Amino acid sequence: MREEFILKKVIVIGITLLFFVISISPIIFGNSIQKTIPLMYSGITKKDKFDISEELLNRDIICYGYCLNDSSGQLVEGPVYFSLNNPGNISQIWETTSPAPMAGGAWTWSGWYCSEYGNGKLWKIDYDSGYMVEIGGGGVHLNGLSYDGISNNLVGSSNTSLYMVDEESGEQTLIGLFDLPEGSKMGGIAFDSESNCYGIEYVNNDLYLIDSDTGETEYIGSLGIDINGNAFLDYCVEEDCLYLSTYTDKGRLYKLDQYTGVCSFIGEFQGGAEISAFIIDPLRFYLPNANFTWSPQNPQTGDTIEFNASSSYSKIGEIILYEWDWNNDLIFDVNSESPLTEYMWEETGYYPVTLLVWDDNNNMDTEQYIVHVGKTLYVGGSGPNNYTKIQDAIDDASDGDTIFVFNGTYYETIIVNKSINLIGENRNSTFIRNWNWDGIVNIVTDWVNISGFTFREGYCGIRINANYNTISNINISLFYGYYGIYLTNFSKCNNILRNNILNNNIYNDYLYGIWLDSSNNNTIMDNIISLNGTYGIKLEDSANNTISNNNITWTQQGIAVSSSDYNIIINNNFKNNDHDIGLYSSNNNNLSCNTFADTHCCQSIGIRNSNNNYVNNNMLINAGGDGINIVDNSYNNTISGNIIIRSKWFHRSGIQVWVSSSYNTIINNTISNNEYGIYIKEFSNNNSIYHNNFINNTENAYDECNNTWDDGYPSGGNYWDDYTGEDTDGDGIGDSPYQIPGGDNEDEYPFMKSFGWNNTRPNQPVITGPINGRKRVWYEYNFSISDPNNDSLWIHIDWEHGTPSKWDGPFSSGSIVKYNYSWRKKGSYTIRAQTMDNNGLYSEWGILEVTIPRTRASSSWYHLFLDRFPILAKLFSFFDRVYI
Repeated sequence: MREEFILKKVIVIGITLLFFVISISPIIFGNSIQKTIPLMYSGITKKDKFDISEELLNRDIICYGYCLNDSSGQLVEGPVYFSLNNPGNISQIWETTSPAPMAGGAWTWSGWYCSEYGNGKLWKIDYDSGYMVEIGGGGVHLNGLSYDGISNNLVGSSNTSLYMVDEESGEQTLIGLFDLPEGSKMGGIAFDSESNCYGIEYVNNDLYLIDSDTGETEYIGSLGIDINGNAFLDYCVEEDCLYLSTYTDKGRLYKLDQYTGVCSFIGEFQGGAEISAFIIDPLRFYLPNANFTWSPQNPQTGDTIEFNASSSYSKIGEIILYEWDWNNDLIFDVNSESPLTEYMWEETGYYPVTLLVWDDNNNMDTEQYIVHVGKTLYVGGSGPNNYTKIQDAIDDASDGDTIFVFNGTYYETIIVNKSINLIGENRNSTFIRNWNWDGIVNIVTDWVNISGFTFREGYCGIRINANYNTISNINISLFYGYYGIYLTNFSKCNNILRNNILNNNIYNDYLYGIWLDSSNNNTIMDNIISLNGTYGIKLEDSANNTISNNNITWTQQGIAVSSSDYNIIINNNFKNNDHDIGLYSSNNNNLSCNTFADTHCCQSIGIRNSNNNYVNNNMLINAGGDGINIVDNSYNNTISGNIIIRSKWFHRSGIQVWVSSSYNTIINNTISNNEYGIYIKEFSNNNSIYHNNFINNTENAYDECNNTWDDGYPSGGNYWDDYTGEDTDGDGIGDSPYQIPGGDNEDEYPFMKSFGWNNTRPNQPVITGPINGRKRVWYEYNFSISDPNNDSLWIHIDWEHGTPSKWDGPFSSGSIVKYNYSWRKKGSYTIRAQTMDNNGLYSEWGILEVTIPRTRASSSWYHLFLDRFPILAKLFSFFDRVYI
């Protein structure tokens, strides 16, 4: 007890001394603020928890089908795929290997199933390779096929009846007859995500609901279109609606309302193709992935070849079985749990090798590569049996052989009519020369590889009239040439031109480095193309080609694209050309990530009478004319993410839009140091221009037409370096419009800083804490602050005087900052808090109303005591404060 008494006495004396000090120093303890360590919100975010789903939600919806017929000749019969929103661009997976076409199609957890036309036999098709496996069964022709993901049943429809179909055997079991009006016939069917089954009646063009347990039907509505006896139906999970593939005079895709039967036209299939076995991919991330390599890469007859499938994998399981087909005969010759196997061919040739993998969830995937097996013939050199002429060796060769040509100069015209590898010893010392107008080398057969030569002193280099050829490591310097490499004739495709040098191909200033004429699906990459007369690369009536990573210099026009659609031109370098890229009556092309420098006299990119093209993320420096020129009724082109610097000669504009070019979108570009940033004239209306940076142009913009220069609020307009307005509310957007010279256009929401659209103002702070209290008592308040861009934040607070405190920070977005405050007088107060991000944007004020009552309320003796001795209240609260 004595010790407790002494302790209390010490405390009283200490408090008394402190009381004395405080009483003579009141200024020290006026109104004050203390903050505590900010708290970060924790927990798993949505993105952390659902990575796969988030990724898949952003992808295109892919569809698969079976091409029955394409009168344009662009596609052959067999499996194809395309984007749901772009049926006009179809990719061929592989040619058919079935004796009859496919009719109905269905997705199941085990893959893509189809019914054979005429007998209903069940087939399975691999999505990636188009490999077709016959399951069997059948008996009744099935117009439609669909899978119920709830009951896990595969169901088929004939004209009059509904059948259960066994996935493993293809056996059909009758469910029931359709109770349709007399003369009616059922076509395609589809289940939705709730196990409702829909069917297309193709005589009267109606939609029905089908009872999948009995076959009984319920009329929904008329389609409003004539489907001409052909209708393949599937359900889109993402959009919760039906899609219909049908064929009248041309193949067409429709979106179908399952509640009314009303059809909305999406588009024609590429070439007007007729597409059956139509399915919409419902997120295939669960399927395994097959892949393999082999060694040696260029085997000869009698070599033992090791095949290795260790790179195959499954995301949700394990690969448990590897099956190999050596002869493309639908018979898998090897079944093994090991990814390693060996094989040998005794004859030369090109052998398709197919790998089929199965995982422990009974999912499959295939991959197919072509293995070349042959013998080697030698030209030149000192061998006793070597040929002296390349053509003689080709004449004696067989498909799959390799012809090796030693260093030297060979004067001849070569016709390659065998699938061979023609290899020069060294590109710099193995020469082929002649003056034949038909070309030094003419390739008239598929699967030819040529590398390691220099072609000189001829009119024409390589002429290709075939498919699946590779030209690499070739130097073509013809001096008076007509073309370096020429791909010609319809439907010639899948050739690769890689790592070649083409220069000095000049003849009367009107010739070509590489010329594609009616040639599709080719790849032109990693070439050096210089001094090539009129065109470095010319595309005429050619689609789906990829031109990438080429250096194109000192040519009148780097790349000309004429009447050619769906081509990709990416990652190329252009320098010192008169004109770099021109699109002429060409649609749906993609020009991305190219660099253009020192264009002599014309525009870097020209778009003439061309629609729906994408020009993205290119760098354009020192264009002789316009950076980008859009002219002559060019519509719906998107110009985005480009940097355009110094276009000051002749036409002088970073971007010019003119001669009735409308509905184009110009967004996210940086346009600087040009005579005009953007120039629009001559009936070019309804273009959208926003989120662009205009910096240091003599005149940032000129528009004599009617166009839109912003995207509304809060998305905003453009950044103009000569804008003089103010931003009083701190949202990063000026309070007054920016006037566009030339007409009545204006940017109503100009940004105060460049790239301002990439930054959103901070969220309004949320203030929590006591809303009633007593004067001179310290209370803690929490300020929850956040920023949509996760920028660092500063905060200032107005407690009672109408003037906020100094900025405090920085704090991380998502922090909770704590401050203590006490009021000296009774009354009603408004706490206001505002945040600022590191881009200078301000949040709206967060507000909390606090009342310090003027009338005394009932209280404990403790509060009465502190009211009586306010300095002691300060003293005791001092011990409760928390400091950083």
